[in-house]
Amino acid sequence: MGRAAALWANGLRAYAAGQLPARHAVRQAHRVLEDLHALLVAPLEPQLRPYCRLVVAPFGLLHGLPFHAFADGHACVWDRWEVVYVPAGSLLPPLQKRPVARGPAVCVADGLRGQLPGAVAEARGVARRVGGRLYENPSPAEFLAAVRDAALVHVAAHCRFRPEAPLLFAIYLTAGLVTAADVLAAEAGCGIVVLSGCDTGASRVLPGDELVGFTRAWLHAGARAVVVSLWPVHDGSTAQFMQQLYEHLGRGARIPDALRSAGLQLRARWEHPWHWAGFVVVGDPLARLVENTGCARSLDGSPQGG
Repeated sequence: MGRAAALWANGLRAYAAGQLPARHAVRQAHRVLEDLHALLVAPLEPQLRPYCRLVVAPFGLLHGLPFHAFADGHACVWDRWEVVYVPAGSLLPPLQKRPVARGPAVCVADGLRGQLPGAVAEARGVARRVGGRLYENPSPAEFLAAVRDAALVHVAAHCRFRPEAPLLFAIYLTAGLVTAADVLAAEAGCGIVVLSGCDTGASRVLPGDELVGFTRAWLHAGARAVVVSLWPVHDGSTAQFMQQLYEHLGRGARIPDALRSAGLQLRARWEHPWHWAGFVVVGDPLARLVENTGCARSLDGSPQGG
């Protein structure tokens, strides 16, 4: 198990850095994902077949691995099941009992003085699609005030994980930082949070397998579900992923189903999992935008019923 996890991480870094020919990198990734499937999914597959959704609570070396991309050589887990992650199974009941956030959708964009032009374009597009309020280059105080009780929070900005101080994991805004500690203190109480920056799902595992990072901070601050990245994501494929994600959410799909559909659509274009398997949903598997009045919209921007 440890060897497979190390091979996965090393191969992913090498491909992202352009150190491996694409064909070789794809073969290596598929081989490792098949090994992980054989170890972790195949022994349980007969018991899992009746179900349409898997809830995964990673432990130890499983943190950071794309369980949804594990494959048997013919199909991956996402081909057969929706997948949602939780820090611990005991969190599911309280997550599902949380009141639905009724505030407007909020889209935050910060291009760090022109360094991330794609982030601004992405947030503007999401704001148009969901009818959300757009905040460009907000201050940390404006950011925290804007997301309070928002039905949806979409953040397109640079993020950085600090393993030596996970509560200082930060969203980098031009005007300052918003840390995991800030999110915890704000008790934002928002519904669904989508963090499209790099490594937004990175966490440090403390003794007792307690996970500390941005995901846990948003969940403790009241969010029902958080969409985060497992690794530094590719700008081009991320833009297309987010476009597909919100198309499916706008049609009334639940978050895990929309995420799976978007990922599998990208797989048809980019074979390497770095492009299509980098985002996961952590939290309530039943969360969807149609629960929040005015957030679910059809493709032409008009509100959808249901």
